[in-house]
Amino acid sequence: MKWGLSEVEQKMDYLVQDCPAQFGKDTGTQSPPTASTSLTPPLPEPQVPAASASKKSGGKGGKAAVAVIGTGVAVGGALYAGKLAGDLATMSAGTTASSRNCIVSVMGHGCDCAGSVTGLTGWTGPTASAGEGCTSGTPCAANLSCNNGRCEGSNGRCPF
Repeated sequence: MKWGLSEVEQKMDYLVQDCPAQFGKDTGTQSPPTASTSLTPPLPEPQVPAASASKKSGGKGGKAAVAVIGTGVAVGGALYAGKLAGDLATMSAGTTASSRNCIVSVMGHGCDCAGSVTGLTGWTGPTASAGEGCTSGTPCAANLSCNNGRCEGSNGRCPF
């Protein structure tokens, strides 16, 4: 066992002697330059511009601003993703939407309504909540009425 260990140590010593820089042992002597057999001229050394040679650093305020903005973006992204996931769940299952549309008369003649507040079953598109705008592509949610383009409940301008 000792013989095998000494043989390994001897080989390591030869490696250190052959390649001292690789083992952190700079002897201060360099090997003589060898003649190049390449036909292309050597490339010039790249030069670092003076502006980027030293490390640039923003202040502590810059780091705090980046942290605040990054946190805001992450929270906003999470909220948006949650809303999309909720919309997808609603759309994939199919919901009941209102098909009731009313035109509110400005002359005091009441409402001219058609449809039912529970008329569209299996609707897979988006629906508008109370107070939101409604169109043919975005009907009101169930139990709401689209009164002049705005979703309202049973106590709105056109009671049901």
